[in-house]
Amino acid sequence: MPSRHASLITATALAGLVILRAFPFVWWPGTHFDSDQAIVGLMAKHVSEGRALPLYYYGQNYMLAVEAWLAAPLMAVSSPSVTALKLPLVAVNIAVVVLLLRILVREAGITAGTAALAVLPLALPAAGMAARMTEANGGNVEPFLYVLLLWMTRARPWLFGITLGVGVLHREFTAYGAAALLVMDALGLTGGSGAERRAWRGRLLEKARRWAVAGVAFLAVRSVAAAVRPFAHGLGPGTRGDDPALVATMVDTFGGRICIDPSTWPERASLLVSDHLPRLVGGTPAPLADYGVLTGVYSGLPGLGPWVAAITAAGLLAGAWHSVAGARAPRDSAAPVPAGGDPSPDLRQPAPVSRRPAPGVTHLASYLVLVGFISTLVYGFLTCSSIRVETMRYNLLGLLMPVGALVMALQGWRAPTIRAGLGAAVVLWCALNTSDVMALTRERATHPLPDRRQALADALEARGVTVAWARFRNAYHVTFLAGERVRVSANDFIRVKAYADEARRTGAPTLSEDPCEAGEELPPGLFLCR
Repeated sequence: MPSRHASLITATALAGLVILRAFPFVWWPGTHFDSDQAIVGLMAKHVSEGRALPLYYYGQNYMLAVEAWLAAPLMAVSSPSVTALKLPLVAVNIAVVVLLLRILVREAGITAGTAALAVLPLALPAAGMAARMTEANGGNVEPFLYVLLLWMTRARPWLFGITLGVGVLHREFTAYGAAALLVMDALGLTGGSGAERRAWRGRLLEKARRWAVAGVAFLAVRSVAAAVRPFAHGLGPGTRGDDPALVATMVDTFGGRICIDPSTWPERASLLVSDHLPRLVGGTPAPLADYGVLTGVYSGLPGLGPWVAAITAAGLLAGAWHSVAGARAPRDSAAPVPAGGDPSPDLRQPAPVSRRPAPGVTHLASYLVLVGFISTLVYGFLTCSSIRVETMRYNLLGLLMPVGALVMALQGWRAPTIRAGLGAAVVLWCALNTSDVMALTRERATHPLPDRRQALADALEARGVTVAWARFRNAYHVTFLAGERVRVSANDFIRVKAYADEARRTGAPTLSEDPCEAGEELPPGLFLCR
């Protein structure tokens, strides 16, 4: 079978697997939806109706409104819904796995079928991570796409800088890709004396120039965003992007999230190893409800953590072993380097395209491992966020560590028996993850749990209540499900100013989770207090 046809069939199969694991989170609105996602849904609805042109997530001056703009065309041709909101995220998930497959086939010297094994953990992640990767809360899955685009544009500083600028404005985790490339550039700066030292200096100046060009492009993107921001809608229809009520800029917020306290590192390291990393790969048994999924299904198996750790270790060992072997190979067996050139991976020189295996592992594998490692390092030891289920989305890029290690293993270990054993281990891991998603699908199709907030939206409409107050976690969730026929403003974190103004003007009732005098209980545990 021609390689192009094999790649097409493999890419189609991976896309089908992505759709399979995304299905329950996209098709059934109540499965995984909250007020954070509802804000994005309301933004998309407002864009589709021409009522607002947001640049950032409502209520703040960071996190580009990319997801809202992607969903707006679907909402323009159909009624606003959770499915319309999440379908573009499925497309982004597909783009990530197909793009990674394409890069691996072109650069790693392995066939499409073999490369698919390395991509499989992204196509079929643990059920909790599958929920996160179809979560429309501003930017969970998009950083995966941005870091791949950074790799592809590393030879074009202007395009690289623009990609980095847009990616970081969308979600700051994109910066981990640039950090990984910078580390790889630095590791290539070696030299001895005399002519080697002079060549090293030339390479250093060239690399500095390229990073400077990328930096200028990055700052240009930020300047354009700053110029556009006052004309955007920062707090919903009728507001401005420079409203003083908006949360601080991303730089201020990101700086406020950095906490370096070595006294906490032992405890945080323990949490990383014992809970966070196993959860990331499906190795911690827990109810999917812990991830915000409306279900009684449990997910994860205790043996998967060590299983994936062993696969990752085998891959890293293969990478180290074969890199050393490649470095010891005769110089005339290596690809020629132009005079004054630099064989290390940097923004100028992409990895050579070859169908044959190189003496060492592809630089892409090192890049993926580095991105995942930097993400895990920052999340584990340099942020103020506690390590818990609710903040796992801050380290989704940590999934790239086992993926990069798999690339190293598949390119490094050539023996058919080793390849077959490694492939079986990966398929078993991903199959166990998928079984949890399938259990969720069966539950949703046969005995779904009742959605209290949908019931609340229906009850308010039935009683003719069109305006109300509530806590953030209920307010915008109910508003979106009701299609804005009921407009509930948050009384703690205001994201849409028009709702709050209307609620104040009309003396709106309050939706409470606590019983109140003369209050009416609508769905169990939610009260209408007039």
